Amino acid sequence: MSIAALVRSMAAAGASPEVIALAVDAVEAVEAKIETGRALARERKRRQRAAASNDDGDVTGQSRDTDGTVTSNPSLDKEKSPRPSKEIKPIPGGEKRARATRIREGWVPSKPLPPNVAQLVAQWPPGREGREFEGFVDYWTTRNRDAARTDWDLVWHNRIRDQHDRIMRETRNGRQLQTDQRGNAGLRGSRPDPSFDIWQGAVDEIAAASEYPQADRGTWLSLPAERSG
Repeated sequence: MSIAALVRSMAAAGASPEVIALAVDAVEAVEAKIETGRALARERKRRQRAAASNDDGDVTGQSRDTDGTVTSNPSLDKEKSPRPSKEIKPIPGGEKRARATRIREGWVPSKPLPPNVAQLVAQWPPGREGREFEGFVDYWTTRNRDAARTDWDLVWHNRIRDQHDRIMRETRNGRQLQTDQRGNAGLRGSRPDPSFDIWQGAVDEIAAASEYPQADRGTWLSLPAERSG
C-alpha cells in the first residue's frame, strides 16, 4: 500500500492528523531501511562481478575488458606481489654428533697426552704407564655392557687422572717399606721381610682387576710388619 492510500484510509476511518503523521513517518522509516539493504546487496554483487572478471585475466594483476583488451590493475599487483623468502638460519647444536663405538682391538691413542695429563704420568714409576694402558684396553675390550664411547682418547686421559693418586700412594708406600727393610738389614740378627714381594704382587693384581672407572679407593692394603729373626 502506498503512503497516499494509507492516508486516505486512515482519514476515512476518522483518524486525527497527528496519528496519520506518525503512521506516515513509520512507513517512510521502514522503506528507508529496505532501500538501504537493497543498495548494499547491489554493491556486494558489483564487487563479486568485478572479482570474477579479475580472475579471468590472463596475467595476475590484469583483467580483460569487454572488448578483449587486457588492462593492468596496480592495486592487485601490490596485493599479490610475492613476499621475499625468509632466510633459514641453522639451528644451534644441529651439527652431526660423533657416533659412540666400542674400543677396537689394538687401539692406541691418536694424539699425545695433554700437558696437564703428561705431568701426572711423568711422576709415575718407570713402566707404570704401560701397565695402566694395557689394563685400560683389556678392561674396555672385555666389557659387555655400556662399553661404547665417542672419544677414546678422552676416556684414556680421564683414566690417568682417576688413577694418579692411587699410583702415587702405592709408590710412596713401596719406597718406604724398602727403606725400612734396608735399615733393618744392617741390624744384628735381622733380615728383610720376604712378605714384601708377596704384598707387592697382590697389590698389582688387585689394581689390574679393579673395576674401571672409579674414584680413589682410599687405603688399599696394610703393609706387612717387619720381622726380625
